[in-house]
Amino acid sequence: MIEVNIVLHIGAQRTGSTFLQKCVFRNIDFYKNNIFFISNENIWTNIWDIYDDRWGRLEILKNCMPKAKIIFGRRKKEMFKKSLYGKYITMGGTRHYRDFNTMINTKKLDFDAYISQLKEGFDEVFIYRHEDLIEQRKRVVQDICKFIGVTEPDYHIKTYNAGYGKYMLPIARNINKLFKNDFNPQGHIPCHYLLLPHRVLYQEIIMPHIKIKRRRMTQT
Repeated sequence: MIEVNIVLHIGAQRTGSTFLQKCVFRNIDFYKNNIFFISNENIWTNIWDIYDDRWGRLEILKNCMPKAKIIFGRRKKEMFKKSLYGKYITMGGTRHYRDFNTMINTKKLDFDAYISQLKEGFDEVFIYRHEDLIEQRKRVVQDICKFIGVTEPDYHIKTYNAGYGKYMLPIARNINKLFKNDFNPQGHIPCHYLLLPHRVLYQEIIMPHIKIKRRRMTQT
């Protein structure tokens, strides 16, 4: 019988998980390497749910996959909170940042207790920091691949879910008041968050162009 290794990338949100999924993990042949691999940053918790479901989910993971290798990304608390607020705005939110504590369970912003439980429940746990992934991308990617047990693949660098600047956020927040979705049920025009005008403009048109231009400038 062929032994299959289980590797789970379970979170957290806003720690470069989309980049890892679409640029790195997509280019790894897990089947050829006899690895059952799942990458989903929502496994550890539903960040928008006030109920703290982290511990119940962790218990299920331990019971179902006790031998799994776990990959988890963390971020500094205040930066994590600000990034989550930016995500809230891109998804249609209309509340001010000063009210954000009332919309999330702030206990989830503290990673230490959760990581401690991860390490107690699983033999092999790899923790990476978001800031290291940004500043030392190649080293972190190499370390993640080594932990998984695969060779670092060839991949192209691409920015996903680019954050809004301080002037973009209030503009987007006020635009959101017009549109009805899960984050603003009081809106007037039904609109999926991916189709919000500011999201299309900022993340699909303006920001990618700026990133490409900057890369070209640094290469010349």
